[in-house]
Amino acid sequence: MGQSHSSQLTSRKGFDTPIDYAEKLYTLNSKDRVLLSFLSPYCTLCTSLRGELDKVKKEREDLKVVEIDSLNRDDWAPELIRYNIEKVPCFVLLNSRGRAIGKTEDPINADFVRNALHALITEKRKIV
Repeated sequence: MGQSHSSQLTSRKGFDTPIDYAEKLYTLNSKDRVLLSFLSPYCTLCTSLRGELDKVKKEREDLKVVEIDSLNRDDWAPELIRYNIEKVPCFVLLNSRGRAIGKTEDPINADFVRNALHALITEKRKIV
């Protein structure tokens, strides 16, 4: 009961912190990419994608996945604003320099999001 709203969100299981994000960016090599996954623990579509994201993490060593709790606006406001995240799930692909090279469109349904995610990580879709 004594915890602040922010600290509860920051420690939510399954999501990265801004420190995790910084560490992943710091350890990139020239061929690595970062996938920013903007999700909400209360979004059924978001939670249904967990298996897909786990599969991506295992199969793509060149892709570092950062799972961002979009409800944690205290810690993630700069990224939410920078990448214009209005609806979740949303994915942004960063190159090895940390620059955005692609972003998924607003979610319509699960199949749409899965296809958009696949197109993004195979770099068939650029920023929309």
